[in-house]
Amino acid sequence: MASMLPPNITPEEADLLISETKRLALSILHEHPDLHYYQGFHDVCYVFLSVLGADEAFAVLNKIVPERFSSFMQKSMDATSEMLQLVFDLLEMTSPDIWSRLQNLQLEPFFTLSWVLTWFTHVLSNSNDIHRLYDLFLATDSIMLIYLSVSVIVCSTVELKSTSDDFGELHHALTHLPMKHEVEKLIACAFLLYQNFGPDKLFERAELRRSRNGNPATANKRDKIILRRVLSLDFFYASADRICQSMPFGKMVIVSACVVAAGVVLRRFF
Repeated sequence: MASMLPPNITPEEADLLISETKRLALSILHEHPDLHYYQGFHDVCYVFLSVLGADEAFAVLNKIVPERFSSFMQKSMDATSEMLQLVFDLLEMTSPDIWSRLQNLQLEPFFTLSWVLTWFTHVLSNSNDIHRLYDLFLATDSIMLIYLSVSVIVCSTVELKSTSDDFGELHHALTHLPMKHEVEKLIACAFLLYQNFGPDKLFERAELRRSRNGNPATANKRDKIILRRVLSLDFFYASADRICQSMPFGKMVIVSACVVAAGVVLRRFF
């Protein structure tokens, strides 16, 4: 969350903002005891807090969290996993070549996890872009989050072609795709996808995918294993990125190379 704070504020002001964000998140969880905290929820809370102030942020979040975020706040990741699978269901219809490549590499759609859980807050650094996407998601159906996620992939053909098939490297590249494109371009693409491949078609494809999977219990167990791998890699790379940002360029290059190598090693254990 520290990277989201306004520049040039004092340490005391930063501590105050962090404390207010934690207080807001805890207040929402207190109002909805059936929901559970997930990593990234405080990022969402901070966006509303920074725009609306504490009181209005609480009022808005108290209303929309049960409607827009409750799937991510269950005891299990089953609902989240199923929502992420919709990304690949839509990708299969819109860009079968990209979908086939990722399938052949056994790379599941969990690289979009931070996009979905934080409404892209975790991967975008420009606050105006983040606010624009929040406006979009608040003004449209909740499924628009899936269409925006797929639009990021569809708009990234060049970036994907220039990335190797190494699991760790490709996952890292996919995770950071949103910051490589103008937000308005992604939104326009998402609306086009929504128009051509509406929710009815998407849900039909999801049913087809479930029937192909055969044993739901086996598929669910596999998804949980992959989620554990992805969460570990995301935490590793996010921590490394924060370290690199505070280093001189020369040291940053060396550390970045070590990060890539260590990521490959880490992948072997998950």
